Amino acid sequence: MSMQALAPQRAALAAPVAARPAAQPAKAARGTASRWAPQQQPRRRQQQLAAAASRRAVVAVAAPAGDVSVQEEKLEGAGMRLHVSVPGEQCKKAYNKLMKELRENTTVQGFRKGKAPDAALIAHVGGAQRVYNSVLSEMLEPVVAKAMAPYEGVAVIESEHIEQNAEELESRFSLEGGFSFSIRFDAVPPLTWKTPYSELQVAVESTGDESGDAAEVEKQLLSLRKSKAKLKVVADRGLQQGDLAIVNFSAKRADTGEELPGATRNSMRLDTDDADRTFLPGVVAIMMGMRPGEEKVAPLRFPTDESFQPPMLRGVEATVTLKMTELFDYDLPELSDEFANSLLPGGGLAGLREKLLEAQKFDREREQRERIADAFTAAVGRAVECDIPESLVNELGAQQYQVELTRLLSSGRMDYNTVQQLATPELAAQFAQSRREELLELQRTLLGMEDIAVKEGLKPSEAEIEAEFKAAATDFSKHGQEFDAARLREQVMETVQGNKVMDWLMANCKVTILPAREA
Repeated sequence: MSMQALAPQRAALAAPVAARPAAQPAKAARGTASRWAPQQQPRRRQQQLAAAASRRAVVAVAAPAGDVSVQEEKLEGAGMRLHVSVPGEQCKKAYNKLMKELRENTTVQGFRKGKAPDAALIAHVGGAQRVYNSVLSEMLEPVVAKAMAPYEGVAVIESEHIEQNAEELESRFSLEGGFSFSIRFDAVPPLTWKTPYSELQVAVESTGDESGDAAEVEKQLLSLRKSKAKLKVVADRGLQQGDLAIVNFSAKRADTGEELPGATRNSMRLDTDDADRTFLPGVVAIMMGMRPGEEKVAPLRFPTDESFQPPMLRGVEATVTLKMTELFDYDLPELSDEFANSLLPGGGLAGLREKLLEAQKFDREREQRERIADAFTAAVGRAVECDIPESLVNELGAQQYQVELTRLLSSGRMDYNTVQQLATPELAAQFAQSRREELLELQRTLLGMEDIAVKEGLKPSEAEIEAEFKAAATDFSKHGQEFDAARLREQVMETVQGNKVMDWLMANCKVTILPAREA
């Protein structure tokens, strides 16, 4: 059992009289980014699935754990409760051990070391109740470990907790009668496949073709020319397509007037040729014709598609305020071999176009794979049938929110300070609530993916794990973020294994590519 489950009770008990260094909970490693694979606690849930598959029957009374008796109670849904009873004999042994340590390590005024009577020794360390609380605190961890041992792989990671608070535990404890308490946890849910995973089929829209690649390369060439262009101040007209504007931007919810977190921008460079793609769709249309010094307030609905970040702003009806402070036109260099050689020496314009086409094709094919992976993610979630414990939903919601923030930071779409503003429990809870159905499907997907991995023997090699771990660790270090190496490695293993499962699905299931929709 995790020490996190014991922490509230142990912290609330009186400080142990024989103080020992307290174990610190490990730092949580952030989820490694993966578009389709939801991140989980860094434990190997394959072990849970294998154990759960072999232990579906519920017994009324579990075998005694030493002198500790454990009774099992099946609750509604995936919940389970263990009624744990510790006999007085065990409490006396723990008490005697603690008193022995006190005698050996405590000096009481007026007595030689180790010779003070128990009454004087107990009074010296704070009284009998403090001693009893210390005995109880020391006993909890090993007793809980014994009680939970038969359920390793069955209990959902981090779902277990002691139901009684510190005061209740204190009132139940005595050297003669022992004490009792209960542990509540969720069991890993059994799953069934409504459609066999080997028979899954997906259909996805094409990401384009070679003609589309060529058009995109021309846009890239224009951007490259702009990066080398001189800017000319515009004072005699309003904003036109192709201009560069310096603007201040803010947004509020249309219904409440509340400022949208992370939306404010000051002195932002806004290129009208790509602002709808790189910043916010619809903002260029609002600004058309504006002159330097002019301010405009307008309604704007944030995009609803899944590519728009952050997710909690999707579909929000907002009121945006835009003030243009400066306006520029580009004095573009000629698109020539000389210009191309300044960027890629020796190849000329033809060589530069060739390199850009290669990169564009690579990006298009990668996006196509991601679309297929997203489709299989949804297909697996729909095909799996199981009851998801609330603890798994809450866990996944918190982790997905963290992954989204990390992704925004890593991509450069938000700076560190903005991400910190968004990293609040309230916004994380809103995120989880707004995407509850999606989280349920993602959790079913995770369980389904792991089931496939177990049945198909899709285990990653150490070399694959190490390469991905180094890349993830470098990313954390690049952004100055702390991480727990052991936990990150476990998460990396899950990501690499997930990629293997996705490769298996793509190779063994039917994939249909649909024509791209007209823009």
